[in-house]
Amino acid sequence: MRIRIVVVAVFAACMLSRVAAAQGPFDARSLHLFVQDSDGRPIADADALLGGMFVDRSDYNGVITIRSTPAMILPAILEVSAHGYQPHRMILEGQRQDGTVVRLERLSGGAPKSGGSVSASELQPQVRAESQRLHQAALGALQARDYGAAERLLLGALSLAPSSVAIHNNLGVVALRRGEIDRSGEWFEKAHRIDSRDPFAAGNLGIVRWAQRRHEESRTLLEQAVAAGFAADTGRYLLGLLALESGRWKEAEQRLATVPADRFRHRDLFRAAALARLGRDREAAKRLAAYREQNPVPMLGSPWRAPD
Repeated sequence: MRIRIVVVAVFAACMLSRVAAAQGPFDARSLHLFVQDSDGRPIADADALLGGMFVDRSDYNGVITIRSTPAMILPAILEVSAHGYQPHRMILEGQRQDGTVVRLERLSGGAPKSGGSVSASELQPQVRAESQRLHQAALGALQARDYGAAERLLLGALSLAPSSVAIHNNLGVVALRRGEIDRSGEWFEKAHRIDSRDPFAAGNLGIVRWAQRRHEESRTLLEQAVAAGFAADTGRYLLGLLALESGRWKEAEQRLATVPADRFRHRDLFRAAALARLGRDREAAKRLAAYREQNPVPMLGSPWRAPD
């Protein structure tokens, strides 16, 4: 179907995920993060998981050192957790976050908040290490476009770490690369169910829902993801289209203005329509002219008209 071809192209070029990220591989320079409690005291032995995989533990000064590996792709979700504290999540983007202070709130009682349960066997160091090894090998296979091998490795990693949001997410990416939109949505939905706060899971699922024409769900998920730090241009672009579709002209213009025209060839056409509805005809005409310059094809009349 035509919609599938278009959506796969959009995903392949634009979607931020732990595998296909806008900023690419981690730079050779190491990052140092400082883990502290709410009073500024260092927290030793705090675990750091990047993209769902263990990377380091804080020393007695509360310092976590994240060293680059060839398969490490940023941006990704960094989760820092320590016994007796509420886990903290942030999006790790690269060098400019060197020296970031991570504050953990002490638990008042009970278990840490989580979107899913973790089995005792999954927490065993050897199990976690093997799952991480398989996951890293899967990322390499995915980058090499060996989707069969990537899926097999990810399923092996998932059998050892069934609560991993990152593994579910990357299984969705594999299905997406194969053009299997509905199947990718199933994996992204499972990732979102495990942790509804994860911006990648919510954002990826929101984009799939748009492709499936489930627009109200798409809008809810994408708004949640963008608010949580999902930085993919595709998310903001689709939110702009959804706002335009619903007659929210101001929101549509604001969303669309944040994405690059060279990656979204119809951006200026949609902005022209929103601006015209806002009564900003001069600006609309400029956007239309920019669109026609970028897309030099014959047009019959104007694609918009001023409101009555």
